[in-house]
Amino acid sequence: MVKLCLIGLGNFGRILDRKIGEINGLEITHYYHSDKIKAKKFNSEKGTSDLKSALKDTDGVIIATPNNAHAKNIKECFKARKHIFVEKPLTGFYKDALELKQILPNGPVFMVGHNQRREGWVREAKRILVQNKLGKIVSVYFNVSHGGAFSFNPKQWRYNLKSHREGPLITLGIHLMDTAHYLFGRVDSVYARIGNISGKTEAPDCNAVVLGLKNGASVFLQANYNMPSEEIFVIHGTEGTIYINRGKLLLRMGRDRRINNQFVVSKPLPIKLRKVDSIKEELEEFRDAILGKKKAEAGFKEGLNALALIEACHQSNKKNKIIFMKDFKNYRI
Repeated sequence: MVKLCLIGLGNFGRILDRKIGEINGLEITHYYHSDKIKAKKFNSEKGTSDLKSALKDTDGVIIATPNNAHAKNIKECFKARKHIFVEKPLTGFYKDALELKQILPNGPVFMVGHNQRREGWVREAKRILVQNKLGKIVSVYFNVSHGGAFSFNPKQWRYNLKSHREGPLITLGIHLMDTAHYLFGRVDSVYARIGNISGKTEAPDCNAVVLGLKNGASVFLQANYNMPSEEIFVIHGTEGTIYINRGKLLLRMGRDRRINNQFVVSKPLPIKLRKVDSIKEELEEFRDAILGKKKAEAGFKEGLNALALIEACHQSNKKNKIIFMKDFKNYRI
């Protein structure tokens, strides 16, 4: 049995707690919050405000605190030589992740919660791309958004600019960055606009990002907190197109044909996908990595690369210019 301490008892901490309860070989033995009352309210028996003591009695930790607390949490747990699973993003800021680079690669198991790459539609899209069914990539569109800004309040970290500098780009959009890396590889350039349209939060609530790929194709992505929810992914190639909407995938192959002096459009066909619980799967992998049975798929390097793109977006928006990833010495795909 792998014993864990859950650090971060908010909404996503509750989700991770529930998922861990469904997995054989994992057990949360301590629930940590700096406020003892909140820790005991979450779990009267296992709640604690004494992290040092909790770490002595565990094999690893699950970190689900606000983004800007990740770096501090990771350093504390690494010092205790514990295996670490941190929910994405790796840290709240790229500079904090670079500080960790000096210690983490040679330590215990380290995983970042980039679970989107594990979704059935992502795995199938990857298979199609590897088989070169789409030909050369022409353009890509990602949009994962919802109306969260209309429900945030000033006490929440997502509301505040200081703790949520890029807004939904670093919470929702960080998934898209990792997925872009997983599907297409290295990004050459970044241009981004980050703003606030709803006026419901102090932090940004929307963005528009163009990632330039090596072959000249562009990935246009958005991750917003100010609109009805969307989960749309479209990948256009010279020989076909992948359409994904809320996890359902359609594959369209072939260009239009001219028959009897009329254009006949090729039809998108549904592809059956493997059912997967991506969060549960990554937590099972964390367990297996601790036991020496597997290697973590999304580790420090993947988390750092995704954050590098976020930092490039921040710089691009601030300077209103294209940022080239060759200038990021630690960006390696």
